Amino acid sequence: MDASYQRAQLELAEAELYTLDFDLAVLLAKRSRLVRRISQYRASLAPCNKLPSELIIEIIKLNMPELQPLPLVLGKLDPRLQITQICSHWRRAAFGLNKLWDSVRLNVCDRSSPIKLIAAWFRQCSSGTFTLKISGFSKDFDTDCLFEELLIPYSSRIVSLSSILMNANHFSATAFDILESLRLTHAPRKVNIGEPMIAPLLRHFEVTGITRNIDNRLIELLPRVPWRQLTSIHLTGWFNFSNICDILVHCHSLEDCQIDTVSGISPDVDHPLVELPRLKSLWIKFGSAVLYHELFSFVAPGLTSLSVNHPPQIPITLKKFSAFINTFISTLRHLEITKNPFDYLPAAPTLQVTHMPQFVTQLTSKEFTIDLGTLARIGTGELLPDLEVLEFLAADRTKIENIADALIPKQSSKTPRLKDVYIHTGQRFCSGERLGELHSQGINIWAVYRYPHVEGTGVGGAVGTWTLV
Repeated sequence: MDASYQRAQLELAEAELYTLDFDLAVLLAKRSRLVRRISQYRASLAPCNKLPSELIIEIIKLNMPELQPLPLVLGKLDPRLQITQICSHWRRAAFGLNKLWDSVRLNVCDRSSPIKLIAAWFRQCSSGTFTLKISGFSKDFDTDCLFEELLIPYSSRIVSLSSILMNANHFSATAFDILESLRLTHAPRKVNIGEPMIAPLLRHFEVTGITRNIDNRLIELLPRVPWRQLTSIHLTGWFNFSNICDILVHCHSLEDCQIDTVSGISPDVDHPLVELPRLKSLWIKFGSAVLYHELFSFVAPGLTSLSVNHPPQIPITLKKFSAFINTFISTLRHLEITKNPFDYLPAAPTLQVTHMPQFVTQLTSKEFTIDLGTLARIGTGELLPDLEVLEFLAADRTKIENIADALIPKQSSKTPRLKDVYIHTGQRFCSGERLGELHSQGINIWAVYRYPHVEGTGVGGAVGTWTLV
């Protein structure tokens, strides 16, 4: 091979390298500019606000691993945004779009363009799963378009589905149809119970906005919804407890469950025993008149975290609640007791810690107070000997120094394991001698200032930031 040919090849390679370097510099500059713009939008806009069309197009045109996963949020579309223009860029894209976006939040508006836009995107992706959150409200929302363009064709790729529609009347016409669509192969509302499951990957389902007048529709949907495979379910609305049991009895794989709120039932109502062998976390909010005997319907041998809404005007329920968790749950480590914020009481209720399970390591009760005598028994390890984290509301006119003095470990046959104490207080606080002694014992006191309780208006007001005192 002569030298002239080699020289020509070298010059050609150098030219190509120069071109590649130039193209790379341009691409890096575009990426840097796009990252800055996205950061600006994230900092200045609410999550449901729209992005301008040119920014969406740039995101689609560039394969940017540093932005993965980038949630796609579509509210009311920019009038300049043309679906055909977006789709043309998708067709030319040489990378898997399913890797760029794996979360889609659809804000319902008065036209079907966002649905068609999302559906067009999915048509460009040969595979990949996604999460879908539907929120907002519009009387003119095209429900049929949602089913026919998105939910039915692509339900086999949904791993998480959330439906948060704020208007109850509209919700009753959409949320349950969304549930039904997970088993459909043709038009909505034509359900064959014997059909094979077409949502095999669905693991999380969330529904918000159910009202009591449509509660019975849950029973109608039991054979049509893939409850058995769900690992997480969040239900917010007005539910009858018996209907909740009828749902959960099918959720054998459930690990996380949130139910808000549950209406009461009569003691003579028969409901099934709910066995949830894999359940790790249960968050349940009862109506203010509900007794805790309903909790005896749950058998969850592996439960580690429990949060319940306790109606403070019925003190006997706390003892029944304690009997439940001490009898059935030996693995419980995190316990949270809350109250309905609309329970306007003349004073903050007191938490009866003596009725709490003695094996918890974390007790959270930011709306209940704990008296100083009980705190002293916790400090000695007589009560809650395994407790590591405690959060509660300081009683009116109780100073942080008094709480610290009560918690300082005294002579006891048990060694307390307490490490962090979080106190909500309406008193101004500062460091003191007793706090220093508590710190020397390895116990940290964290305090946050809340506006003091005003009689007849609930417990406290706005909060500040946690401070180590």
